[in-house]
Amino acid sequence: MSWPRPLDPLRSIKIKFGVIAMFTALTSALLVKWGYYIGFKGRITLPVAVLGSMAVTQLIAHGMTAPLREMTAAARSMASGRYDRRVRVTSNDEVGELGEAFNTMAADLAEVDRQRREFVANVSHELRTPITALRAVLENVADGVTPATPAVLEGAVGQTERLGRLVTQLLDLSRVDAGAVPLELTHFDVRDFLAEVCASAPVVLVVQAGLTAHADRDRLFQVVANLVDNACRHSPPDGAVTVRASIVLTELVLEVIDEGPGIPESERPWVFERFVRGGSSDGGTGLGLAIARWAVDLHHGTIAVLDTETGCHIGVTIPLHHRRTAMPADWTAPAPQPSAPGPHPGDFAPALTQFMNDTDERVARAWPAPSGPATLRVLLPAGAAGIAGATFLNGKPGIGAALTTVAMVLALLPVLRGRLTLRNRTGLVFATLGLGLVLMPVLRDAPWLLVLTTALALPLLSYALVGGRSWFEVIGGGLTLPGALVSMLPWSSRGIASAAKAGRGTGTAAFRTAGLAGLLLLVFGALLTSADAAFSEMISALLPDLGLGSILARTFWFLIITSLVLAFAYLTITPPRLKELAPAPGTPAGRWAWAVPLLSLNLLFLAFCAVQARVLLDHAALPAGVSYSSYARQGFFQLVVVTVLVLAVIAIAVRHRPVSSAALIRLLLGALCVLTLVVVAVALRRLYLYEESSGWTRLRLWVHAFELWLGLVIVMITVAGIRMKANWLPRAVAATGAAGLLLLGLINPDGFIASRNVDRLARAERVVVPYLNGLSADAVPALDRLPEPRRSCVLQEIARDLEKPDGWTSKNLSRERARRILAERPVLPCR
Repeated sequence: MSWPRPLDPLRSIKIKFGVIAMFTALTSALLVKWGYYIGFKGRITLPVAVLGSMAVTQLIAHGMTAPLREMTAAARSMASGRYDRRVRVTSNDEVGELGEAFNTMAADLAEVDRQRREFVANVSHELRTPITALRAVLENVADGVTPATPAVLEGAVGQTERLGRLVTQLLDLSRVDAGAVPLELTHFDVRDFLAEVCASAPVVLVVQAGLTAHADRDRLFQVVANLVDNACRHSPPDGAVTVRASIVLTELVLEVIDEGPGIPESERPWVFERFVRGGSSDGGTGLGLAIARWAVDLHHGTIAVLDTETGCHIGVTIPLHHRRTAMPADWTAPAPQPSAPGPHPGDFAPALTQFMNDTDERVARAWPAPSGPATLRVLLPAGAAGIAGATFLNGKPGIGAALTTVAMVLALLPVLRGRLTLRNRTGLVFATLGLGLVLMPVLRDAPWLLVLTTALALPLLSYALVGGRSWFEVIGGGLTLPGALVSMLPWSSRGIASAAKAGRGTGTAAFRTAGLAGLLLLVFGALLTSADAAFSEMISALLPDLGLGSILARTFWFLIITSLVLAFAYLTITPPRLKELAPAPGTPAGRWAWAVPLLSLNLLFLAFCAVQARVLLDHAALPAGVSYSSYARQGFFQLVVVTVLVLAVIAIAVRHRPVSSAALIRLLLGALCVLTLVVVAVALRRLYLYEESSGWTRLRLWVHAFELWLGLVIVMITVAGIRMKANWLPRAVAATGAAGLLLLGLINPDGFIASRNVDRLARAERVVVPYLNGLSADAVPALDRLPEPRRSCVLQEIARDLEKPDGWTSKNLSRERARRILAERPVLPCR
């Protein structure tokens, strides 16, 4: 009984992937919600949800790739000469269609192989028969047994001619396989031509008087000779063979008619294929009609078996006028097709499919797979790093993140040699920034900050390995890690299989040795721990928790860290050549078409800046009933959006800048950058006033830092525009963004927010106190300055979270400092 394949009824693999994604998401959500209800922590529910989703995916997607595996096995079987293996096809999607096409191909290959074997046997027989007869005649003549009479010599000549015909057919077959053959077109009389071809055959010629042709005489000779030879061999001794020639419209029509058994209608579609012999064949090679069709195709003509009551009737049509061109060997005249309506204006699926296929080909050329499977010097360090991650990343982020990072770097050293050198300053800078962000859990406790630093660190490390200078290379280099995670799966799988096959005996011995050592440690360790309490306590502290939740969490981290190391190794060994995938330069716009929109935008910004200056100098210019303080605290988020949109406008303007207009480009884009800096200053001023009046929050601090970075980007764009050199700009923008986030983490954002709000409370200004309860342990030193009982009320949630001590791998500078402060001044009951 085969395992059910629930997705087989669906007819599109895209729909199947959508169904899998839907069930995976639902399973993850249900498992997380179930874990929340029964009181499991996130470090347990998350791995359980991941493993459960993987199990559901395996269950639902069962059979989707089975035809591909079967095709791989069948292809290997075909490589060894076996063509009887087929693929079991049960689905109706693209994989199912591929499986059916594969089965058809396998059947065709099996038939071709059968015909080839039969052809070799026939040719061997055809060669052996005349050679044996000729040898016997010559030996008899040489030994004096048979006199060298004209009749004997004529028989020897006949056998030689038979050999010559067979060799000629084989030479013609080699020409067919070689491809196109040029035609030597000449004018000749058809009656004389047919009389020459049929001189040695008892045929009846029926030719129109004065008929001439314009064709390649030698190739047409092959056609008629093969057809007449077949007709004579298949006709009865007293049967007649008729050859007719006539003109029908603009074509020369040649017909060969015999009185033999004919060709069954079921065999007619294949009778002109090579190696095909009819059921009534008398031992021919199966090449004559195939060569005839090839010669006719060279003339852009047709050859077919025509209907007749008795015998066989084959007709050939040759155009009277030809282009002096050669046709490929496998050319077949296309059958006339009815005109089909053009594509519907909204039907973009064919164009989209073609675009995706072209993109896949470009990506395959720019990012080729490694020449061989992953080696042990890659697989073993990756596994060791995964074990380190499973050991150290158990609990809250802390020192374990640093130790895991060190393990990952050490695992990548064998493939990083020669890649990140002192000459590759860009790679070293971005690798340093990425590692600095990864190490942030050692210092800070704020989850939102750790998520941001980790999310940015991975693209930075990816770009450090890929490199590049253009915008496309910088952005694409940061986004290649997901592709490497997918591509490394077959690469590492082949490496594991190869290593297992090569070291099967060694692996068995190592497994036996490790098992024996583990058994000894288990037995004697259990006895010693039960005998001594101090030794038992030490062993308990060293050994990790091996509960179900811990095992699932450690398995999850092992897979994540191992996959990341293998993906980075894949990027290092075969970095993509992103320059080959970069889009073509933009089409230059006309001078006025480019300048007028930018000039309009500059005038709008100039008017906005003028209004800001007027309001700043004269508060009476404000709208009625609006104070300057309330006016200045409005609209800062809109101004941040304006800054982002200006960067998009500048990017489009630079891409489509007009040719030979450097002064105009500098003037308009420079003015836009300067005016945008004024907008940035206004946005920062308004945001600062809003923060001072309503207090600081994480979102406001983040927007403040982001707007400062946008202003720095505008300044760098202005400098690049003045120098008209911007090769350094993409890397500078990415590096300053990463450095800004790293600096924000070092500043301690939660501590900064808490400190500013505590100062506001000291000045008796309004603060949303419940917001302070949600800050992390990073804020404890600042919140400790609050007076009682407000201090205890604010720190109550943080103190409760810090009650359970961290393991040594989860130790963190902020949490340890917070515990020390709370130990010196314990939190009192909140009243």
